[in-house]
Amino acid sequence: MKQTDPHSLVHGMRITLPSAVAWRVMAELMRRHGKAHDIKILQVHPGISIRGCYYVLFDAHPTRVDDALSLVLNLGGPAGTYRVKRKDGRADGPEQDFLFSMLGNDPVRVLDQIDKDLGLRAPKKLPPSTPAMLVARTIAACLEHAALSPLHMRTTAAYVDASAYGPHIAAWARHFVPASTEFESHIERGSMPYQKAYAVLWPYMALHLGETPGDMALSPEYEARPLALFDFKTGQVQLRIKGKRGVRFSLPDEYAKRGHTLDAICLRILRHLGVRW
Repeated sequence: MKQTDPHSLVHGMRITLPSAVAWRVMAELMRRHGKAHDIKILQVHPGISIRGCYYVLFDAHPTRVDDALSLVLNLGGPAGTYRVKRKDGRADGPEQDFLFSMLGNDPVRVLDQIDKDLGLRAPKKLPPSTPAMLVARTIAACLEHAALSPLHMRTTAAYVDASAYGPHIAAWARHFVPASTEFESHIERGSMPYQKAYAVLWPYMALHLGETPGDMALSPEYEARPLALFDFKTGQVQLRIKGKRGVRFSLPDEYAKRGHTLDAICLRILRHLGVRW
């Protein structure tokens, strides 16, 4: 009997589950290493990959992100796998599983192995959460809460690197950077390198529902739907619908107010997005 590659099954999953596992990996790496390293996330869609992948960048220069040590988490292509890219551009291979391993009995062992592959060592004690750590933890927790719902939920970064179609700047990014909607045309004309746009837009991320796994919150029309917008630098959250500001709050302040737990915050965000149980 011909055996099926389990990672080929990921393409038939709703995007919510693999996104939740990927964000849990990213959140835990940020918790472990966010004090000692400057960690940023880059959303990439190689070729015609709709689901794409996330690059977790360690100590990247703002305009030379290709030179950084990075962990690549694949949601498309070899879905549910990861690889490490070294500072010299060399990629370790072959890809290793993270999705099914993280759903197994010992997810901490999986994180320890990823640390080992990156050449990092986990601290003996986790440091207090910074705003960036809280954003990653909140996104991961929201996706985990919704993982088995019938909905497609995913994240879209303010800056999306899509090799087949060029870079994309999300329309909602103007709520953080008013001039951001002009970046795309500048990049196309060659008057602004894409790295400069990423250096400005990297902190901003949207959590949202989609009709399909590849439905990204990029176009102005998407703002008719509920969006939860996050700022990694400050920990600010904006809950918007139909382009209106809606509710805005500080994630660190809410986290402290609620006894350093995320449950109530996540439920608030999920209700805004339209997730019901």
